[in-house]
Order: sequence, then structure tokens, then C-alpha cells
Amino acid sequence: MQWGQIKTVFIICFLLLDIYLIVLFLEKEQSEDYSTNELTDLSIEEQLKLEEIGIDNLPEEQPDEERINVQQKQFTDEEKDSLNSFGNQVSEVVDNSFILSLFEEPISIPDEATNEEINQVVKGNIIFAGEFDFEYRNDEANVLVFFQEKNGRTVYFNHSGLLLVLLNENNEMTGYVQTVLGDPEKSSDKSELIKPITAVGTLLDNYRLFSGDEVTDMEIGYHTFFPLENGVQVFVPTWKVEVNEEHNHFINALEKKIFPTDELTFIEEAIDRSLERARSIGDNLEFRENMVSILLEKYEVLNRSEEQ
Repeated sequence: MQWGQIKTVFIICFLLLDIYLIVLFLEKEQSEDYSTNELTDLSIEEQLKLEEIGIDNLPEEQPDEERINVQQKQFTDEEKDSLNSFGNQVSEVVDNSFILSLFEEPISIPDEATNEEINQVVKGNIIFAGEFDFEYRNDEANVLVFFQEKNGRTVYFNHSGLLLVLLNENNEMTGYVQTVLGDPEKSSDKSELIKPITAVGTLLDNYRLFSGDEVTDMEIGYHTFFPLENGVQVFVPTWKVEVNEEHNHFINALEKKIFPTDELTFIEEAIDRSLERARSIGDNLEFRENMVSILLEKYEVLNRSEEQ
């Protein structure tokens, strides 16, 4: 057989092999598309059941709600006098909007205290504490985090409505830093909120829920939608979804978008802001040094934990 004929045979063989591989590839793609379409055609409830994700704790549908506009509160002279009337603490107000306070004698918090017990201890010793609700404890910085409420809803992760209680190694309150939101104004007409099951489906579609997970709690609050140039912030109704009693996700209840949250970064930013305000105090040097020392220690602990 001549070389030209041999070459032709090889070309034909390789061509047939290519055709065979293309056919296999197309069949595989078609099979995957069919599987994907089959899964997509399932309802959210069916997908959750297939993945064995528990949803026994979903709340009922909520009434329509609106976005609200809120600005950070500027404290009046009367409110600052009320702050100074609290016993067992020395306080400073920076820029009429930022409270820093140290207790003269640390205040003990019971071991294994419930959220309600923590709220009660705080409300008896901190101004405006009735507007705040205990959210979580961060063990790295050893702080208690409280978020402010507006219209009966919690405002999540907002530096303008935050109470950060500082603890020592004996689980005692040594001081706190606090900002307060002002009165809300309606920003838009009321809109229909996405259903609880739709919020859960959003987490599933974005790979935030996995086989065997359980949705253990859900509630409506507010999250910052965007800030305006005049210092006003727009808050949007937001679903807080607790998974396995330990992880929280926050979903825009009007637009099905997930808000990114990082508890550790939020606390680090809060302590950094507090340090900046504490260092600006000019007429109470002993207070400034003590507050800066406490905050700086917590800030350094957080930085070390991030590096490890």
C-alpha cells in the first residue's frame, strides 16, 4: 500500500473518532440539560424535600411594608444630662452623636444568662437601652452586640444604631459605646414582601443551603439599602433566616437579594470607629486613656485572630 493511501486511511479513522466523541459529548450535554430542567421544574418545597432541608419553622406571610428613611440621632443637652445622671459610670459624648462610657465598678452578667436576662441587666444601666435588643456575643473581642429597633423591627448591622457592651475576663460589663438612630420617615409606598418560602428558595439557589440543613427561625427586620448624601439612610424590609441555630442570612424582602454580612468585620469596624472617637476626647485625659486601652486591646485581639 502506498504512503498516500495509508495517510488517507488514518485521516478517515481520526475523522470517525472525532465524530464519535462529538456524539458522546452532545448526548452528555443533553442528559445534563434534561436533569437541570427537571430540577428547575420542581417547586421550592419539592427541591427542599429532595435535599432533606427542614422548613418546619417558617412564619406566616407578612403584611405589606415600606422602606424607611432614618438619620443618626443628635443628642440634646437634656439627653446628655440624663446620661450623666446614671450612677456608677463616667461618660463622654463625641460630636453629639457618639456615646462612650466606662463603669466605675464592673457589672456582673450571670453565667449562662439568657438573651432576656442580658437585656434586663443592660436596660438598668445604659441610656436608650430600651430601644436595643441583644443580638449576639463575640467571644474573640469579648463584647455583647445589640442592634436598635425601629417600628418594632431590628435594624441589622448598622453602625448608626449600635450598642457594643465591653466585657472583661470575668464576664463583667466594664463599659460600652453607643450610637442611636433618629425617628424614621416613610421612604416609599408599602410593597408586598416576598414569601418566607421564596426567601428560603433564594438561599437554595445561591448555594447557601445544603442537604440536611434546617431553617430554625425567620423574622422580618431592616437592613441598610443605601445611604443618601445628606446623612440619611434608607432601610429596606429584610428577612433574617437562621439556619441550624447558628448561621444567619439576610435577604432583601422586596428584591430577593442576599445582603453580604461578616460579623467579625462589623465588630472590628465598630471598635475602630470607637477608637477614633475616644482618641478625639481632649478634656478628660484619664477617661480617654482608659477607654482607648480597653478598645485597643480588643482591636488587637481581633487582628490576631484574623491572622491565624
